[in-house]
Amino acid sequence: MKTLISEYHKIMDHPLEKITIGVDDSNFQTWYFLIHGSKHTTYEDGLYLGAIIFPTDYPNAAPEFQMISHSGRFETRRAICMTMTAYHTESWNPTWSMEKILYGFVSFMNVNENGIGARFDSDQTRTFYKQYSKQWLYQRCTVFKTIFPYEYQILDDVLNHESLKKLVKYILNDPIQNGLSRGLLVQRLQIFKSYEKEIEMKVNQLKDDFERDQFYHRFFSSFTTKAEVETLIGIKCEVNDTYDLLNQLRNGEYEDEDDLFSNEDDEDDLPEIYDSDEEEEEEEEGDDVNVEEEEDDEDMEEKID
Repeated sequence: MKTLISEYHKIMDHPLEKITIGVDDSNFQTWYFLIHGSKHTTYEDGLYLGAIIFPTDYPNAAPEFQMISHSGRFETRRAICMTMTAYHTESWNPTWSMEKILYGFVSFMNVNENGIGARFDSDQTRTFYKQYSKQWLYQRCTVFKTIFPYEYQILDDVLNHESLKKLVKYILNDPIQNGLSRGLLVQRLQIFKSYEKEIEMKVNQLKDDFERDQFYHRFFSSFTTKAEVETLIGIKCEVNDTYDLLNQLRNGEYEDEDDLFSNEDDEDDLPEIYDSDEEEEEEEEGDDVNVEEEEDDEDMEEKID
């Protein structure tokens, strides 16, 4: 447990690229992770939730990986076989860090290698899952709401705003693991709401969909500064200080006319395969991960077809 705690704090101090880590305080031996889809892959702009289940004798024994989100690459709620997991005890190395293992898992996701728990859905199916990955996490997955409250609140804001929900693909494409990146994203949303008409006029001046896509990626990126956003839209923006916004986010006080952080779910935009009428929690036998029960993958594929 000491090693696990040390590794967790190391990652918190030095956040990973394209990966966000969260834990349940009541069960530190189960970690959860968000994969912010890698660029130039079928997962780009998607958000995927998974879990790592550590044995009691970690690091002397390997952890187990599961995916909770649908991706078309892995089965959900099933142990995944790769070199650095519990399926290959003979190749496990106790000196491997969780940073190395997580990056290895993302690399494994981005290729089509076979193994237990792997899927080989078409690019069309994977794109479909990607397009609704954020809505699914927000509307269907209680683990996401519990373990990643900041990300949930951001999606609550976006998906309950008429204009922003059309741009959800550009939101949370990078981790907001530290306070500054959270504050910058909240500030960016406030800028969009305050200058929506001016931004729309700027976007309409762009010559094609590619330029518009690049514009929104830059605008909502946590790596774009406020000054760069002002240059991008050609406006001096008068908004609250980043850290003031962060404190309001942390305290649940950041509200406006759009009823930010509302608890009411808007499920109208989800396709039939994500219908939540039969939603219920299920604890998978033999592991510690509680996830939302959704339709079997085979049923989902039939509806896609």
